[in-house]
Amino acid sequence: MRCLFLSAVCLALVVSVFSKDVRVLSEHKLRAYDETRMLFDFFESQVLVDPNSVRFVDEETVYRSQQGSSNTFSFTNCEDPKKEIAVPRDVSISPDPIRIPGTLTASGGILVKKPFGAPLKVALKVYKQLFGVWVEVPCIDGFGSCTYDDMCTKLAHVQCPPVFEKIGLPCKCPFKEGNWTVPPFQLDIKAQLPVKVSGAVKVHADVTYNGELVTCSEIVFDLA
Repeated sequence: MRCLFLSAVCLALVVSVFSKDVRVLSEHKLRAYDETRMLFDFFESQVLVDPNSVRFVDEETVYRSQQGSSNTFSFTNCEDPKKEIAVPRDVSISPDPIRIPGTLTASGGILVKKPFGAPLKVALKVYKQLFGVWVEVPCIDGFGSCTYDDMCTKLAHVQCPPVFEKIGLPCKCPFKEGNWTVPPFQLDIKAQLPVKVSGAVKVHADVTYNGELVTCSEIVFDLA
């Protein structure tokens, strides 16, 4: 009887510890979701601004903006470019880490080898760094580590960023063949986040069109 009692106590302790671990993990995932969603909503509101607030800059200005960078930022093409329909290149964001409020400098380019459009399937994995550990952002209300069967339906209601419009780079389906370079531009972010957010964010995207690879990309950026 005593052995049975001790076994029951041990089992209860294990269940209690496991439940606490699950709850903590859940809290971390929810925090990762809340911080990342707030951050992306904020960036969207800042990028879709009056075209006059976006200014193209020279290489010297870009160089100055990169001084003191921590080299956390990275943009990786995670597939063989020969297999991709769309090949991004030379994507750059500074300062690193990003400061809010502050001045954001960005540039890049993309080669689209042939037209593509709906259905445009996008599988996202989004992570937020908390206490030095990558925590996957859950898919809630269509945001986070979600798979979208046709991103074209979502892009149909998006306003293209002014800098894209200036160089004729499409941001809605269908996408035409072409080779675009986004020259260095700056955006002054004068607003502040409702809540202080720091730490790195990682986004991995696998994009396909009718089963054919469009692109596989991963971006990592940090917040001061």
